[in-house]
Amino acid sequence: MTSVVLFAAAAGPAGHALTPFVTAAAAKTLVVHILGDVAGGTGAMVVGETAIGGAASGLRLLEARFRQLQTAFTARRVAWFSDFMRRNILGQLHDELETALKVGQSATFREAERICRQLRETVGSVG
Repeated sequence: MTSVVLFAAAAGPAGHALTPFVTAAAAKTLVVHILGDVAGGTGAMVVGETAIGGAASGLRLLEARFRQLQTAFTARRVAWFSDFMRRNILGQLHDELETALKVGQSATFREAERICRQLRETVGSVG
């Protein structure tokens, strides 16, 4: 399920929003191949889960172990994918957004805001 969500996020609206940031054709091709592999792996996993889930009760132990492996694999894949997105597509965007969030809390911003308010009041009283 995680793979399907990651694939939809990267190939859907979020993928189109990130396209301007990817300049090299090779990077785009790499992302398409990786997302295709992720989607294909998800399909194989779903088929495997269905086969094991419908098996006899003697396979319940195997099913439990498979689910543990799947959970660990999914966690590693999500970590890898997020690291890949950060290094190759998003870059320092997260840090820049975090810095932009702090601008409104700075003393310089509050002073500029105060000056703008005074200007509006002055212009309003003159007009």
